[in-house]
Amino acid sequence: GCCFNYWWNEAELPHGVGNLSRPSPYDDSLYVADAFATFLSRLPEDAPFVAQLSFHNCHIPFIGTPEARAACASGETCRAPPPGEANYSSQELD
Repeated sequence: GCCFNYWWNEAELPHGVGNLSRPSPYDDSLYVADAFATFLSRLPEDAPFVAQLSFHNCHIPFIGTPEARAACASGETCRAPPPGEANYSSQELD
């Protein structure tokens, strides 16, 4: 699996930044979302900011169950293709 590195402000360190000292989980989406929520909670209400979040779990291979594939194909859990366009392929449903 991948090991991504994350950096935080660390005023007491010589360069003012420190990195996560343990490997992030294989699916780091919850870590990224929680870190962003923490960041937002510490901002003054009217403070401007720029954020770029990278969710890496979209690269993790996933094989859809028959139930999940059917729910997506029916438009229950996925946005249906626009009228006139082909339905999702088998690869797109996984």
